[in-house]
Amino acid sequence: MSDSLTKWATVAATSAAVACGINLLFKCAGGGGACGAGKAGGTKAVSRDRGPYDGMELPPHPIWRIAITGGPCSGKSSGMDAVKKEFEGKGFRVFAVPEVATILINGGLDFGKMAATPRGVIEAQKMILQTILRLEDSFYRLAVHAGCPCIILCDRGTMDGRAYCSPAEWEVVLQETGHTMDELRDVRYDAVIHLVTAAIGAEKFYTIANNAARSETPEQAAKLDEQTRVQWLGHRLVGIIDNSSDFKTKMTRVTDFVGRLVATHAPGQRANLTVYELPAPPKELAKVTHAVEVSVHYLFPRAQYTAEQVIRRSTATSDIFYLRGHAVGGSVNYVPITAREFTTLLEEREDKRVPVVSKRHESFFHGMHYWTVTTILAPQQQAGRSFLQAPVGVDPKTEVPHLGAGKEVDYTQALFPKEVASRRRLSV
Repeated sequence: MSDSLTKWATVAATSAAVACGINLLFKCAGGGGACGAGKAGGTKAVSRDRGPYDGMELPPHPIWRIAITGGPCSGKSSGMDAVKKEFEGKGFRVFAVPEVATILINGGLDFGKMAATPRGVIEAQKMILQTILRLEDSFYRLAVHAGCPCIILCDRGTMDGRAYCSPAEWEVVLQETGHTMDELRDVRYDAVIHLVTAAIGAEKFYTIANNAARSETPEQAAKLDEQTRVQWLGHRLVGIIDNSSDFKTKMTRVTDFVGRLVATHAPGQRANLTVYELPAPPKELAKVTHAVEVSVHYLFPRAQYTAEQVIRRSTATSDIFYLRGHAVGGSVNYVPITAREFTTLLEEREDKRVPVVSKRHESFFHGMHYWTVTTILAPQQQAGRSFLQAPVGVDPKTEVPHLGAGKEVDYTQALFPKEVASRRRLSV
């Protein structure tokens, strides 16, 4: 990591303007009320709450939350240790949320016995999910009061449980816990790192000896690896760390990924991506894709803490809302907000003439990489332009030649209209 990143971490730790300004913003917006179990347009669920933000001061420093996932014997624990060692010497506080399933199994949960009936599977996954949410939220509260930029590493995260039950059983889990899949996958984490099991590409190193809760054969481990990976399809940033290198280099690739992420200075910000312009929106992508439409509305108030954007992410099943704010001399935060706050902020925005930027993201796995095709829907002068977001260091002309990736482009300049970008420095 560079000296400039270390220096930035020190400066960001002293910026209290963010917390003060954003809390004032929520008061002005009539914030604080949860969205409830209402529906948008009568068919889609909307943001239920702010999760770890509810009922507490918002942070005066950046906090990145990263889900660490992967198959059995993939190096998740070692990767978390490597991140902690690398970044705690650079001005960051690193928190590690332990894997809940392992805690419960080691404490006496007989998952095999509970899995003998569909109801048993549902109850087990409910216990695991609810414990994950409480643990992660508790660590978030610790990070808020840490007094410096923080990284929270979440072993497994909320979505891996879906790989261990049927779609119908998972739907019951969501209904009975009051959550949506988009909320659990997209709101809670700024990035997902999937470490591939040693059973794929490093078979001779696969072992169950170092984890008493692990019992999978190599074949089962490989299958679970794929099943857990696809659960995160739709998240805006998924990094896949495979076994194409030795283990030490694999760990370095994990810390490099995190380093590029925190170098953006903005939780929620895309990183670890190279963007290429496409000649046209692709007619066919992978067999399994996830589509989301995003609308970005620009606010530009004149306060010290500037709420620059409100963002709506819409899928076929739900709507999620964010606010992006930038503190002068401080950090950037992406904050989940309610539908009511979103509407109020739109009504009170400074310049209603600034065009809305709408785009469609289609994400998919191809090979051992995660790809996203972005097509601009509005404003009209940019509609139809299409871009490929590729992992850093991966050549799309080799990996996905059928997409016809053209020249590499600057993401911000490519995706935002000149009349908007000229007003203020913008990011995606």
